[in-house]
Amino acid sequence: MLAELHIENLAVLERVTVPLGPGLTAITGETGTGKSMVVRALGLLLGDRADGTLVRIGFEECRVDLRVLDGEAETVLSRVIPLEGRSRAYIDGRPTTVSALAEAAASALEVHGQHSHHSLLRAGAQRSTVDRFGSVDTTAWDTAVARVAELEASIAALGGDSAERYREIDLLRYQIDEIVSAGLAGPDEDERLSDEELLLSSADELREVVGRAVSALDDDERLSESVSELRRYGALSAYSTRADSVLTEMRELASDLRTALEGISADPERLADVRGRRQMLRQLIRKYGNDLAAVIQFGDQSRERLEQLEGRDASVGALEEHLHSARLQLEQEAHTLGEARRAAAALLAERVTEAVRHLDLPDARLEIDCGGSAGERIEMLFSPSSRVPALPLSRTASGGELARCMLAIDTVTSNSGGFEAPGTVVYDEIDAGIGGRAAHTISAEFARSAALRQVIVVTHLAQVASRAHTQIVVERSADEGSGPPAASVRIVTGDARVGEVARLLAGTDGPRAVDHARELLGVESSTGSGSAAG
Repeated sequence: MLAELHIENLAVLERVTVPLGPGLTAITGETGTGKSMVVRALGLLLGDRADGTLVRIGFEECRVDLRVLDGEAETVLSRVIPLEGRSRAYIDGRPTTVSALAEAAASALEVHGQHSHHSLLRAGAQRSTVDRFGSVDTTAWDTAVARVAELEASIAALGGDSAERYREIDLLRYQIDEIVSAGLAGPDEDERLSDEELLLSSADELREVVGRAVSALDDDERLSESVSELRRYGALSAYSTRADSVLTEMRELASDLRTALEGISADPERLADVRGRRQMLRQLIRKYGNDLAAVIQFGDQSRERLEQLEGRDASVGALEEHLHSARLQLEQEAHTLGEARRAAAALLAERVTEAVRHLDLPDARLEIDCGGSAGERIEMLFSPSSRVPALPLSRTASGGELARCMLAIDTVTSNSGGFEAPGTVVYDEIDAGIGGRAAHTISAEFARSAALRQVIVVTHLAQVASRAHTQIVVERSADEGSGPPAASVRIVTGDARVGEVARLLAGTDGPRAVDHARELLGVESSTGSGSAAG
């Protein structure tokens, strides 16, 4: 529910706060005072295009803030339009995109008028409306659709059609043969070959380095003499023992290095083999994984996939039998659902046509097309006259006619659970040009709709205003001076409300108009303390 609308510097609205309560709120005022700018402000929150022409003369920007209540939770939606540059959007004070702001606003309200924003114009909503109106149960159809999709996916996972399956089998065999023929010696083979390549490519240099190390270790004569001298001193005998250990280790190391030196030799043929092998491994890694472990894993998975495909015929045969049965079930469910939807659509169209003809559109009609075997392609079409072909709701020429059609749909569907619509609906002067009995009818429809959700109406009809739980008047300021015109907003009650309803009736607050206004409002005494008749 909308709680409060605050507007700053939007055209004639310099700084106004519009309190909004539950039920029916009527916004009234003289022509040109700025009533529709209140609706325009809501349209800006719904993503309407904005430019600097909306900014009040003498100011740099205009701003709209809307407080929305959802139980205990409160959300503030805001949009700021500068004289130049792009507008800015905020949700709870945090910057956001205009599209995100519009989505948040659309979940809270919809506007009917010359610039309509309505849930029924969005894809899928018309089908949902027919289903809810006719209490159409789609469970069996949904289950059948899901079952067919599941079986088709299972068959596709086993290789799809024969040609596709054979192509995949050939590819898998080639990939598996390539990996198997490589004879991989483990995930660390490339690392071991890298070490061997380094030894082979640096054989001469390594022999020289090892040779110098062996020569240095063999030159232990001076160390041996020093150890012998240490033994003559009992206090230093422990050091001689350690020195003997070092000498032994050096001699063993020298022996090992001599053995290693004998194994180091230049072998161009082996080096070429190692480099070729590593090149082949790198090609496998580029094709099948980030390293040899991944290549080995790819080969294992490919073998499992190949086994599945080669054993496909038996598996697919059973699945195709199930799929055939599932498709027959789907056809049956589609036929049943289609009949239910077409019956519900025909009844809904009939009742909406009857309802809209009471809203000063005596020749109007609603048509609902149900295409597809299950009636899943539903489109609502509207014609305001027998001389005009019915067109999709989104292409209906007159915003006022469309809004009255929407009101009729809202009224009819609300008696059967209705469609999932936002909690607030705004009607902008859709009753223009209506009078007499139609005025009473449309006011009753507004009141009925307001029993189910918050309804805000910009109206010229006294009959509508008198039904409202709250009446708000937009009026030009008495003292505008030399500046641009300004408007103010106030809630009227008591005698002030009687006077405003009288003005709507007769353009004046003369005695006879006042008496009629009191009658509409159900005010019995001259104190004007009565309230609107429900």
